[in-house]
Amino acid sequence: MIKHAANDQEPLLTASERVTKALEEMKAFHTFTPEQERWLGLIGEHLKENLSISEEDLDFQPVFAQRGGLARARKLFGKELRPVIDRLNYTLVAA
Repeated sequence: MIKHAANDQEPLLTASERVTKALEEMKAFHTFTPEQERWLGLIGEHLKENLSISEEDLDFQPVFAQRGGLARARKLFGKELRPVIDRLNYTLVAA
């Protein structure tokens, strides 16, 4: 809202729109496997409700824990997990 107040030409985006924009930006610059894409979809749903995500969420939120949690996410994304999480969180704030 502050960004919009400073520049009323900038649209106010809903949480869902912000998450969609962040995920689209991420996918524009990275190639993901189908399973990584599924996890990004789950992360997107989490972000629509919470507007942030951490590695700890991957262990404690049932939607992730039921699918192997943080250990599974680390196996899928490898060393890119932290940068993916950081980039999504940053993009949501900057949007």
